[in-house]
Amino acid sequence: MKNVLLRLCLCIGGWFGLLCSAHAGLIIDTGEPPEPGYGGALIGSNHGNYQYVAGKINFASAYQINSIDTHLKFYEPYFASGGAFSIVLYNDDNVSGPGSLVYSAGGGYMPADSQGAWYGISGLDWLVEAGSYWIAFEAQDSFINAVMSYTAQPAATEYAYNINFWGYNGYTTDVSGSPFSLRIDANAVSEVPEPGSLMLLLVALLTLLSAYGFRRNASIC
Repeated sequence: MKNVLLRLCLCIGGWFGLLCSAHAGLIIDTGEPPEPGYGGALIGSNHGNYQYVAGKINFASAYQINSIDTHLKFYEPYFASGGAFSIVLYNDDNVSGPGSLVYSAGGGYMPADSQGAWYGISGLDWLVEAGSYWIAFEAQDSFINAVMSYTAQPAATEYAYNINFWGYNGYTTDVSGSPFSLRIDANAVSEVPEPGSLMLLLVALLTLLSAYGFRRNASIC
């Protein structure tokens, strides 16, 4: 019985491992920008003015996103201030751009003495299902003023800008917007496990353990 129970536990563990199997690596990599310093602006709070940048990305399967980076560059004298920024993942509302918020993470930072490099946030652990999403780089509470370097290999199919200039505030879609450099490191998973599935697995395992305990006690008596 012990061997049977052990084999069953190994099978269940193997099944769960396959369910969440991961192949880490860059699922999106637009490469080194051909023209650093040219591209869309990432502007944080500056007397109430800022500009956020977002791109519509399609995931063909479920992923566990580990990190997201973009290439930032100063362009003297207008875009030359370092600072912090956040990365936000939105659902696609299929109408006007970014929809409801899915994930948000702060901690991105561009140093004041940057000469142009990849900056982003790691350790995200974002589980997403297959579908279309908007990845946004936002810096409302930072004085960052930089350029998101242009890429010749676009990853996004559409672009949006949340601009708070001249009394306007809200994301507006621009299909012909400047493609920005993007890198996404993620693990491909066959399926994002649901809490209900995990609970059923746990109940089944506990039932088997209880049955084994009962049978063992009966044999002792």
